[in-house]
Amino acid sequence: MTMKVHFEKAVKNLEELISENACRAETAVKTALKAVKTGDAVSAEGVSDGDRAIDVAENMIEEESLEILALYQPVAADLRRIATILKANGEIERAGDLASGIANRVRDMATAKPRTPWDFSEISGLASDMFTKALESLMNDDETAAEEVIGDDDRVDELHRASYSRVAKCIAEDPGASAYYLSALTVSRCLERLADIATNIAEDVIYLKTAEIVRHRPQPSRPGSF
Repeated sequence: MTMKVHFEKAVKNLEELISENACRAETAVKTALKAVKTGDAVSAEGVSDGDRAIDVAENMIEEESLEILALYQPVAADLRRIATILKANGEIERAGDLASGIANRVRDMATAKPRTPWDFSEISGLASDMFTKALESLMNDDETAAEEVIGDDDRVDELHRASYSRVAKCIAEDPGASAYYLSALTVSRCLERLADIATNIAEDVIYLKTAEIVRHRPQPSRPGSF
């Protein structure tokens, strides 16, 4: 086989590895968020146990990527593909860590009896959808879907910022449940970071397709801004 055929076979194997790990991370996120909704501490425990498999796969993908770079010295679009996989690989591992962090908070929250249970439905729905769409854009080289992910990030940021004042209000009204509300704030922060991870993956997909680095491109002005 020619060097090009060997390279393409190695890249295909690498794409299969990262696809499998993306599925693990996506399952972990969805399981953690379902546990948040139901207060299921047993399911939450399983998320933390499964995080090790994501970590092991991340190391394998990084080693494979570096070996491909060393052996084949790709350039242009081929180099961008390996670089994108390497960067997305780290983001996927961090998403697994966030799922585990959310699960840890579920265990803390499961036995609490707050006066006003926290409603995560909007922020968890948005962040989870962003992450799923970002992974799909990565697997399908879908620049349009990647742009949609980036467009949703501001809303998640707004919802997380609103959590601070809401937590303060809830603690003032129900001080006995302070630990519960502080854990809820931690979950909100994890979801905000998950949305950031989805955005980073989406930006890497756009770089793969266009060679444009969009991470620091100017944002559209909002009404009333200067």
